[in-house]
Amino acid sequence: GKGKSYPRRCSKNGKVERSGELSNSAGRRHHCGRIHFLIMPEISSDKQLSELLGEKESAGGLEIGYYFNLLKRYLWLFLTIVVLATLISLFVALRQPKKYAARAVLQVEAQEQKVLGSDDVQTLRPEAGDYMTTVAESLTSDSFLIRVAKASDLLNDPTFFAPRPDGQPYSDAEIAARMRGLVSASVRKLTRLIDITVTTGNPEQSKLIAATVVREFIRQTLELRMSVARGANDFLREEADKLRA
Repeated sequence: GKGKSYPRRCSKNGKVERSGELSNSAGRRHHCGRIHFLIMPEISSDKQLSELLGEKESAGGLEIGYYFNLLKRYLWLFLTIVVLATLISLFVALRQPKKYAARAVLQVEAQEQKVLGSDDVQTLRPEAGDYMTTVAESLTSDSFLIRVAKASDLLNDPTFFAPRPDGQPYSDAEIAARMRGLVSASVRKLTRLIDITVTTGNPEQSKLIAATVVREFIRQTLELRMSVARGANDFLREEADKLRA
């Protein structure tokens, strides 16, 4: 005949039981499905990394062994970065053009230059605090650098001033711009010495320009003194003519 249906219920051990008579052939056992949740205890943010990695925290912070293990683990990465940085630096340095520097030292006299031995007519006051700075700045001025370029005959040197296709000469502004980054002058502290440094791609040109800077400075100083002396003589001559009249 027809089979009978029996209500089912779950026992404590998770098996299905029927209330009523069960046949030996058709009896089946079922397990009740259950959903299990795993709740992890909350870990503080400061200790989370060290506890998950099995490290213990000392009273003054993480133990030295923790950092030592990190160093061993990432030592290959550190060495790779160092090697790559060294190789890149060498590659860039080898591709840079060679530069040659020549240095000359200029000593500025400390005595005041006088004209005709008079205390009222004077030209320079080297004891002034800004005098040495003024001299150093004059060595790198555009007018003085143009004078140095012409005196050292650099305008006729094709390696320094390449000839133009149209054959036109370089202007004073272009000459000054070419020379400006090559010559530098600095005053030594607590001295009356000025260091002149010339840097070019040719050692002979560096020596030539450095020597020309010193020579032209001396000539310019002498020309200034002569100009002042001529001006003083002209003034005295005019005053003498006025007295005769």
